Amino acid sequence: MNKTFSNPTKMKRFINFLIDTVSILILFFLSLKALLFILELSNYDFNLDINIILILLYVIYYMVFEGITGRSFGKYLTHTKVVSSNNNRPTFMQIFIRTLVRLIFIEVISFLSKNPNGWHDKLSNTKVIEF
Repeated sequence: MNKTFSNPTKMKRFINFLIDTVSILILFFLSLKALLFILELSNYDFNLDINIILILLYVIYYMVFEGITGRSFGKYLTHTKVVSSNNNRPTFMQIFIRTLVRLIFIEVISFLSKNPNGWHDKLSNTKVIEF
């Protein structure tokens, strides 16, 4: 028996976005605090580029969560999951492309169309499903 899955609403996708953004920011501030503490202990004079740290955490967050489980923290809470366009588990390359496309600042406007799929879905041949 084949299971059928539905596409999440724009609101559910937006909730995923908010939960994941807050999660990444919490990780960012905790990581930054730990890094500054370590640098202070070592008396190492180092200029931190906060943007690079934030981007790295962003990439790591999505690559680890979606790459391993197909679900970010937001997707866990909303019972959604990333799959390839043919409903199989996405490949590492699909998750990588999906994550990089999310870094495009204006990518968020891609959700303004009727179809709640963003550029990161389309360009990586993935989709988010409810189950």
